[in-house]
Amino acid sequence: MKILLSILSLVAVLSGSSNFAFAQFHLAIAPELGLNYNVHTGSDLSSSGQGVGFVIGGQARMMFTRTVGLAVGLDAYNGRGGSATLSLPNAFANSYYQPYKTWVLNALPPDVHDVTVSLAYFQIETLFLLKLPASGIFFEAGPAVGFSIQSSAQDNITHQEPSGSYGFNGNNQFTYQGLTTVHEKESRSVSDLGDMNTRFELKLGAGYEIRLSPQMSLLPHLMIAYGLTDVVSGVNWRVHSLQMIVPLQFRAL
Repeated sequence: MKILLSILSLVAVLSGSSNFAFAQFHLAIAPELGLNYNVHTGSDLSSSGQGVGFVIGGQARMMFTRTVGLAVGLDAYNGRGGSATLSLPNAFANSYYQPYKTWVLNALPPDVHDVTVSLAYFQIETLFLLKLPASGIFFEAGPAVGFSIQSSAQDNITHQEPSGSYGFNGNNQFTYQGLTTVHEKESRSVSDLGDMNTRFELKLGAGYEIRLSPQMSLLPHLMIAYGLTDVVSGVNWRVHSLQMIVPLQFRAL
């Protein structure tokens, strides 16, 4: 009898713990709109560039306790465009084979590309949530991965090429009399500069829950998105963003 009573007591305790844990769990769906302020940086940029972009997406937000949770987000469109100036190898050298190409590149100034870029990604993110008890304040952090869906650019090129007589001397040097400056304007894909990379970034931010009803809330939050990968292969060019995101949360469970 004592053994039976002990088993029943254990089952009751486990059942109560399970019910308590389930009572703590909440699931919400949150479509969201937002705005990115983008900063383009990298050693291949003559100067840092800036731009703005829109965010359209949504999240599934899960709270496992009153303070700890997880948000899984999907952005159908995450704009990371902007304007930047790139210094790239002089295109005049493309008509030569090695080692002559290297000698030409060493002698000529780089081409300057003033580029206005339309960049956008399909992005997936997983964010750890920490909510302050008895407060609407929450913090979130985690990784995100993005896949390019838009990569067009307007490219204003300043190119300099030799004028007059030019050629190679006995010291393996490319010499010329003067330089002619050529200005060109092209509409192109960013992928013309190199293979588009999958975007990886780390996100960190904070927000505040504004309750509209027992089942609905606004969750405005400000986030820093730190880019870990170059936009294209072979060009040192990254995009970091300051994001203002406003999800409208509907409690589902």
